[in-house]
Amino acid sequence: KLLLVSGQLVIHSSIACLSAAIRLSKNYPLVKDVFMRYHSFVIQCQEKIIEKPNEEFKGTAQLARSIYILGVLCKYFDVEKSEYDDLEFSIDDLFELFMFFIKRPDPVLKLKSLVGLG
Repeated sequence: KLLLVSGQLVIHSSIACLSAAIRLSKNYPLVKDVFMRYHSFVIQCQEKIIEKPNEEFKGTAQLARSIYILGVLCKYFDVEKSEYDDLEFSIDDLFELFMFFIKRPDPVLKLKSLVGLG
């Protein structure tokens, strides 16, 4: 819930805390669920932008938050580990996704994507 309404510092701290909890509990399905939720949202936004490239995209704030969250998740969870083999995307897919938004004219999306790349 903190990921939905909090600022960057709280988001980062929440994901760091989640990482520590997962290391102890080994509840990898929870991490996969969080990854998939934000990844699928960002992919949907990307598809809308590709469909109508000349239209202004509505929902930039939520998209920027989701890109940032994906980046922080990548910092704390190695999606190339065997525990995440059944994710529908690879680290290369995430890289391409961040690069797509870096090439967009919106400076906020560029910044969040650069932060996501680390």
